[in-house]
Amino acid sequence: MLAKSIKTIFILSFVIGAYQNCGEEGKLTGRVVAGSSNNDQSSLYVSPPPPPPPPVLPPFGIAGQIYANRADSGIVVDGNLDDAAWSTTRSVIFSNPKRSDNITEAKILWNMQSIFLSYKITDTKLETQTGAVHLDDAVEFFFDTKFNRAVPYDADDAHVIVSIGGRVYADGLLNVPSVSLAVVSNPGVGATFEIAIPWAVLKTTPINGLKMGLLLGNDDRDSGVVGTYDWMGIIDTVGSYYTPSQWGTLTLWQEP
Repeated sequence: MLAKSIKTIFILSFVIGAYQNCGEEGKLTGRVVAGSSNNDQSSLYVSPPPPPPPPVLPPFGIAGQIYANRADSGIVVDGNLDDAAWSTTRSVIFSNPKRSDNITEAKILWNMQSIFLSYKITDTKLETQTGAVHLDDAVEFFFDTKFNRAVPYDADDAHVIVSIGGRVYADGLLNVPSVSLAVVSNPGVGATFEIAIPWAVLKTTPINGLKMGLLLGNDDRDSGVVGTYDWMGIIDTVGSYYTPSQWGTLTLWQEP
């Protein structure tokens, strides 16, 4: 019995010593288990390293960065913004008290057919008219589809405006039929916009991780006077929206 105990201690000491003294080339990871084979020889078991943690959705709307979750189904463009997919992506909230008393909250989703944008506008005075679309209460978006931040605004950049009256402007084209939209107005409170823009309109093929330049804006018409402001604040610093080098960054994101 004593001899067997000494043998077991020797085997355990040998295993621990091998673990402690192995060099950089023979470095062990995981846990070490001492044991005996049928021939009373020691054996080592090294557990595999744990899998890496899954990617985490980066912050939405911080330091000029916006991430759009992929949503392959379940989006109905009705302006209610109650589809489950909208709860999976984060919002960016912006305002500019010098130019408007509105507050704007925006979210973005995408799939292989379209990019989806939603806006919730706090606006106690909703107004529309029949002239230029941007002179309505309206929302605007600019895309730098090649993400080259070219100056000036060039052929790979796109500009879309949607008015509270449901009119659409897309780089000079009014009422673009392929853009789906719904606007729900709540007088004295504000409005919600839900918009689906086909990738064909932007002449872009979406893939996970695609980056584009992006600018989000809001036009606020009160008593016939329009104040405009944007997510990046460039209307104050630059004075023009047509400056892609100053826009933020949109990244298409797909959960693993």
